[in-house]
Amino acid sequence: MISLQSLRSRWQRLLLRPLPFLLLLALLPMGGLSFFVYSYTNSNLEKEIGMLNTQSLNKSKDALDTVFREIDRLAVQLSLEESVRYFLLAHDADSLHNAQYKSIIGTMSMFSLIYDYIDSIYIYSDSNNNALTSTWRGPIEQLTDNRWYEEYLRNKDQPVDRWYQSRKLRKEDSEYPYLISLFRPVKLYPPQSVGLIVINIDVEKLGRLMGNMELAASRDFFITDPAGTVFYNSDLHLISRSIRELPFFLPETLSSGAYSKLLKLEGQKQFLTVLESAEFQWRYISVVPLEFNMEKKQGLLAFILIFLLLYVAVSVVLSGLVKTAESKRRLKEKLKLNQLTLDKVQAQALQSQINPHFLHNTLETIRIMLIKATGTLHSPAETMLTALSEMLRISMETKEYLIPLSDEIEHCQRYLDIIQIRYQGKFAVEWLIPGELRHHPVLKLSLQPLIENAIHHGIKPSERKGLIRISASLEGEELVIEVEDNGVGMSREQMELLNVQLRAKCEVDDSHLGLNNVNQRVKLIFGNSCGLSILSGLEQGTTVRMVFPATS
Repeated sequence: MISLQSLRSRWQRLLLRPLPFLLLLALLPMGGLSFFVYSYTNSNLEKEIGMLNTQSLNKSKDALDTVFREIDRLAVQLSLEESVRYFLLAHDADSLHNAQYKSIIGTMSMFSLIYDYIDSIYIYSDSNNNALTSTWRGPIEQLTDNRWYEEYLRNKDQPVDRWYQSRKLRKEDSEYPYLISLFRPVKLYPPQSVGLIVINIDVEKLGRLMGNMELAASRDFFITDPAGTVFYNSDLHLISRSIRELPFFLPETLSSGAYSKLLKLEGQKQFLTVLESAEFQWRYISVVPLEFNMEKKQGLLAFILIFLLLYVAVSVVLSGLVKTAESKRRLKEKLKLNQLTLDKVQAQALQSQINPHFLHNTLETIRIMLIKATGTLHSPAETMLTALSEMLRISMETKEYLIPLSDEIEHCQRYLDIIQIRYQGKFAVEWLIPGELRHHPVLKLSLQPLIENAIHHGIKPSERKGLIRISASLEGEELVIEVEDNGVGMSREQMELLNVQLRAKCEVDDSHLGLNNVNQRVKLIFGNSCGLSILSGLEQGTTVRMVFPATS
């Protein structure tokens, strides 16, 4: 049996060992822990960066899908013009009056002016074998850019609504821009085609449009067709090349489905992310070096490593081997704190993915429980829950960004049901919207922020009873919606500053973020001719005017 004296003697001999041995004894376990923490943290950061790259690629995909969807809508709109139909069906192109040609050219020129990235528009008629552009008309054989004609002949009677092609046009002494061309056959009597609409998109101008999105404007962002041919990249030399020729190509790059993978290319770790556009049958691909994003996270890793090294040094020099147990306990607490920090970041990321349908169902369950508990069917709390549940349902009902004005009104009425209970007669609402305008499409969730702005910035600060008047009217080819309040208004200088900011597409001050959000979305989808404007005066109320194209 070991005596107490023997244990004391062994402990003293241990304390008298050379300092290098003590340092080595302390550094070995702490070094192992440091390596474990670094590896674990780095692995989690790589997963987070992969998720961020996927989110960024999704934003670029949604923005470009919106652009191409708008181009397709313009082609359909052009084919429905009366003068265009007359040209398509006329057996003799010379039978058109000058006024009809001017009408067609005016429409094409307007589209090219509004949408800066549109390079040119062609219209071709099967009946008279003539092509028409904004600057030229004549037989298709004489059109300089007519290499697409043979492909059109092969596809015109096929069940194909549209197709896209990456093209580069040349002239003898100069070079035309790189283009992405939309070809949409005009089938007035399906399935037979009577002609073709061609809209040419300038790739460089499209890239400038996407310039505010760092990923989409970089050379590491690609759009390819199903065969793997690149038809969009900021580096024009890569356009029309096969993605099989590029260093990051993997067989699964052209397979079905979306994925993100960390690869080692040219001695560097890079994230390869692929998403599919089900609507346009092509793929969005990004290749982003890991270090590009890791720089934003290196501070956390450096902090953990420096902290652990300093902790070991201080523990060894000041406390020695006697305090090793206490040092390990404190280290575990710090590791636990770091783990909780990582868990919090991951929880926040997961929280953003909660399905809105769960919220809708939960609100409905609470409403039923409230009715059972109070025995009252139409209490203010039950009414507010019902209205909030309906607002969620309406916002989730469709993924389309355009909805009938009647649906937008219904969403606003649910919002007003909630606000009226909260303010209890502080204001009244008048709806002056003719029934024949309620079927017109408007931007989803665009009217409610204007009403909320009127309540919080106009009615709420005012001492008199408020009135909000919501009206709609047609002004030529525009649908105009106005939200007017009799609140405190604003000075002429404030009004002019807000209008300048809205026209300039820059950030509006924090107190009017709702207006800026709506204005930016309207301009992105419909162009700079649409959007918001403000008319106001001190103690004279405020009117917010919102303009959409009048399309039924």
